[in-house]
Amino acid sequence: MGKEKPVSFVRIGIVYTLSNIIIKGMSFLTTPIFTRLMSQEEYGSFSNISSWANIISIIATLCLYSSISRAKYDYDEHINEYMSTITILGSAVTLIIWTIVELKMNFWEGIFDMDRLYIRSIMLYSLFTPAVQTLIAKYRMYNEYKNVIILTWITLLVSTFASLGLTCLMMSDKLAGRVIGNYVVIAIVDIIFWIYIIVQGKKFSIKMCRYACAMSLPLLVHELSGVLLNSSDRIIINQLCGAKKAALYSIAYTIAMVITVLLSSLNQAWVPWFFDKLEMNKIESIRKAVPKYIAGFTIGCIWLMLIGPEMVMIFGGRSYAEAVYVIPPVCLAMEIQFVYTLYVNIEFFLKKTTYISLATAGATVINIVLNYSLIPKCGYIVAAYTTVIGYLFSLIFHYMFCRRTVYKNLFVGKILVINIGICMVTMFITLMLYRNNTARLMIIVAVVIIVVVYSIKNRNKLSDYLSR
Repeated sequence: MGKEKPVSFVRIGIVYTLSNIIIKGMSFLTTPIFTRLMSQEEYGSFSNISSWANIISIIATLCLYSSISRAKYDYDEHINEYMSTITILGSAVTLIIWTIVELKMNFWEGIFDMDRLYIRSIMLYSLFTPAVQTLIAKYRMYNEYKNVIILTWITLLVSTFASLGLTCLMMSDKLAGRVIGNYVVIAIVDIIFWIYIIVQGKKFSIKMCRYACAMSLPLLVHELSGVLLNSSDRIIINQLCGAKKAALYSIAYTIAMVITVLLSSLNQAWVPWFFDKLEMNKIESIRKAVPKYIAGFTIGCIWLMLIGPEMVMIFGGRSYAEAVYVIPPVCLAMEIQFVYTLYVNIEFFLKKTTYISLATAGATVINIVLNYSLIPKCGYIVAAYTTVIGYLFSLIFHYMFCRRTVYKNLFVGKILVINIGICMVTMFITLMLYRNNTARLMIIVAVVIIVVVYSIKNRNKLSDYLSR
């Protein structure tokens, strides 16, 4: 089943990155349109809805698709049957939760602070979208990156154009247009993939259900906590400061999350390669790859910090200008997340998913407590710094656990600390440079010139490295 081709994870990472930049670029390009079509209140309300959607979909689906990266090694010859099993199980759980919500809809409308139309849209989305996530997880693990790209294209293109089209058409209720386009339309398309998995697998196994639950339920806490860690800021800002401030934070967070395109693209290629190397005990290969791997991400974070003001002007316009000060700390948070993901992958390979969940849950609690304590005193921007603290807690926890495993010396800690330190220093520098545009622009031009000159002088080495 699924013979793997000896393809470099660097090459696959580049393919994923370029594809995701193009695809997500369409999503990012529509953000300036939405910020101008919708009022700040509407944009802030959609941010609140999307945050709850991420939380609800994780609970309703149990994140069963996350178990595929390990199931590849335990159910390799029966991976299709495994996929149909977890798809049926996940759908059954979602329907049960949906029924519970419908029985007390007035109560849940108050909890989520949204209309029942939006709640039902999210539940429909949760019912069928995991099918696509399941297929993508399988294709990633078997290095079928062309299929990953195709599915990602389909999902994001449908979501982007449906949201944009319906928002423009529903002039009296732009919020409803965007929610329906972003959740209902994509759910209808994903029914096709749901049926495909069931027909291809033709099986429902209780044994596989137990395996999937054993792997995924501990990770459910991790996934839910991770979403809360990313989304609770906007929910709490919406509660304490109002929809306008939530919109300001959301636009800055969206810009800073551009770097996650790089993070997710690299990790998509890294995990299959990394697991295979661990399985074959090729530790030295991993040690050689890590410094270059993390350096590439650090450079991406620094660059995004430098061009933060231009990104805010493009995405939101002058009315969102003050949100620029959210970008550097969120970029630092993404850097820390990238580093601790290296340790999370070890824990997942060792099937120690409970520790992953404990770390993320602890970070989430810290983040939420700090948000409720500091936002009323310091304003909404402090939420970006509480996110940094939460991620830093996760990093320390994962590091301490992995030090107790056989892979305690897999990564050189000094290299990881240096990259985080560089990113932190750059954060403070760019925050000062935002008040001196001339100096900042001169640095940007200098960086561009250095990169271009270096690339030209070393084009043969770079070409050789990428080919290998």
